[in-house]
Amino acid sequence: MDSPNRGFIPPLEFIDVAEETGLIVPLGQLVLEKACRQARAWREMALGPVSVSVNVSARQLLEGHLVETVRRALEMNDIHPNLLKIEITESGAASNPDAAIEVLRGLKDLGVELLIDDFGRDSPRSAV
Repeated sequence: MDSPNRGFIPPLEFIDVAEETGLIVPLGQLVLEKACRQARAWREMALGPVSVSVNVSARQLLEGHLVETVRRALEMNDIHPNLLKIEITESGAASNPDAAIEVLRGLKDLGVELLIDDFGRDSPRSAV
């Protein structure tokens, strides 16, 4: 994130504040929409279908109407769902497993790929 006063601010400095204040939900929605717009732009530049991955916070997963947000971003940008990968953390899913499972099923029904992202580990693992 770029600040006019401080320049580049690394995610470790603003993600926790965004989570605590609830701003992570609209911020995450903006990131998702921008990623889908970029995938569309690459397709229009004749680069072919390019997949994009978006990290989703626990708060987005559980409080952000994520399935509808993803559906809308895909439709607005005419992106095939298999070109979008949604990354969640294990701890995000574990904080409310029943609610998380419902959202993850909805995302799977849309056709997006789901990845479990262990921050600090080598790479995300495909969940479904």
